[in-house]
Amino acid sequence: MKLVDIARNELDYELNPNVVLTLADHINFCIQRAKQHIYVQMPLIYEVEQQYPQEGKLGRYALKQIERRFTIQLNQNEASGIALHFVNARYNAKTKCDVVTQWQQRYDDILGDTVSIVEDEIGIVINRSSFNFARYSSHLMYLLQRLGTGNLLDSNISEMYRSLGTEYPKITRCVELISEYFHTKWNLTLSEEEKLYLLLHINRICTREGL
Repeated sequence: MKLVDIARNELDYELNPNVVLTLADHINFCIQRAKQHIYVQMPLIYEVEQQYPQEGKLGRYALKQIERRFTIQLNQNEASGIALHFVNARYNAKTKCDVVTQWQQRYDDILGDTVSIVEDEIGIVINRSSFNFARYSSHLMYLLQRLGTGNLLDSNISEMYRSLGTEYPKITRCVELISEYFHTKWNLTLSEEEKLYLLLHINRICTREGL
C-alpha cells in the first residue's frame, strides 16, 4: 500500500507489518460507511494532531487521496482513525519503549477505576456509549502514553485550574481523587495542566448526565 510506504518514510519509528492489512480494512469500512451515509463517532482530528502531529498529517493526506480516488465526501474526523492506526502500529516496533506498552495494558483497569470514582462521588451512572465518554476515553489513552514516555503536560496554568475549580467544585473533587488514585496506586503525580484537562472532560460527561 502506497500510504504505508509514505508513512515508513515520514515516521521516525518502525511499523508493524500487519498495519497494511488493518489499515486496508479500516479504509474499506470507511468508504462503505460513506456510501451508506453511516456516521460513526471518531476522535476529533485536531485533538489527535495535538498529540501526534506526524500521524495526524498522514491521516489528513490519506483522507484527501481517498476522496479523490473514490469521488466521495468523508467526515474529516475519519482522518483521526487512520492516524491512530499508525500510532497503534508502533507499539510493536523494535524501537518502542516497553514502559509505554505496559501503560497501554493497564488502560482498561484505569479507565474503569477513574469512571467509578466519578460515579461514586457525583452519584450518577455515566453513559459509556456517549460521544463525550469516547472523548474522555481517548484523552485517558493519551494521558497514559504521556505517562509512559514521561512527557506530561506541565505549563503555567495554575490560576486557570483554580478558577475552574471554584466554578465546578464537585468535578474538581473528582479530579483530585483521581490524582490521588494515580499517586497512591501508580506512584505518579499529575501536573495541574493534566488535571485541568481531566476536569474539562469529566465535566462534559457529567453535564450530559444531568449534573
